[in-house]
Amino acid sequence: MIPRPSGATVGGPAPWAHLPDHERQATLSGIVDALSRREPQIIGSATRNVAQSAVLVLLYERSDDVYMVLTRRSPRLRHHAHEVAFPGGRHEAGDVDLWTTAVREAQEEVGIDPSTIRRIGELDSFATVGSKTMVTPFVATTDHQPTLKPDPIEVELIRHVSFGELLLDEVWREEFWPLPSRPSGPLDDFRSPIFAGSEAVARAAPPAARAAPPAARAARERTEQERMVERSEQERMVEHTEQERMVEHTEQERAVEHTEQERMVERSEQERAVEHSEREREEPRDGPRAITFFELVGDTVWGATGAMLRQLLAITTGVEDTTHNEGTAGAGVVGG
Repeated sequence: MIPRPSGATVGGPAPWAHLPDHERQATLSGIVDALSRREPQIIGSATRNVAQSAVLVLLYERSDDVYMVLTRRSPRLRHHAHEVAFPGGRHEAGDVDLWTTAVREAQEEVGIDPSTIRRIGELDSFATVGSKTMVTPFVATTDHQPTLKPDPIEVELIRHVSFGELLLDEVWREEFWPLPSRPSGPLDDFRSPIFAGSEAVARAAPPAARAAPPAARAARERTEQERMVERSEQERMVEHTEQERMVEHTEQERAVEHTEQERMVERSEQERAVEHSEREREEPRDGPRAITFFELVGDTVWGATGAMLRQLLAITTGVEDTTHNEGTAGAGVVGG
């Protein structure tokens, strides 16, 4: 079942829809020549935590047409069961390169004999959204229709599909799918800490002086009390000065702490900006994406495999395909 999102709309005709039938005829020599004249691109960024995968697009000629090998994935698989895909899978430590990965996976899945195939080029590599995988499609040829045997654990059915069928107008369908929006900036979910101002420190005023003793008291007692008051005032002045120093020291400490917190906030904002920039490189930009479908008898090819077919057919027919189509919806992605 295709997980079509709400808001999906009907797309346009195939890039080669304007061509007459005789200009849609594919030949193996023509495909080899077209691939030799182009440089494969990388769509998306292979940043950290992105796995590398490769698929094999195997072509051969038969009865004045070119055929390719596709597989219908086994219902035993946890992901993308029953979906149509090219043989392929993830790069393993023992693989010399991604071409080795594609050939090894094709040998495991459909029993291809590596000695019978010849590499002729590549399609554009692309990063999938769902599985965070960079997929590199290799195109290869063989001299005749290969004898293949599916691995029942991974492959339910092997399909041999002609370019003539894929280029029919009635087989093509395009839809535009909206992708979910991301936060507009790196600080959308960020709250800066609130810094309180310096606390007010109460400065106690000296209490009112006691009333003078009765006239009958001795002058000595009066003088002693005056001295006590004077000492008390001096002590209070010292205490007051000490409190002012403590307040000044506390304010300085708070200023230092405030500055340090501001630096931490600034560093946090910078880190979030870097993370946001990294996420933008790893993920597609907001907006609808063109999803390509090929309605074959008994199967619908779409998602990543549909995008690869779309590019190969555009190269074969020599048309320019300007529609932004990354094939990153996550369907038909290689397993292995």
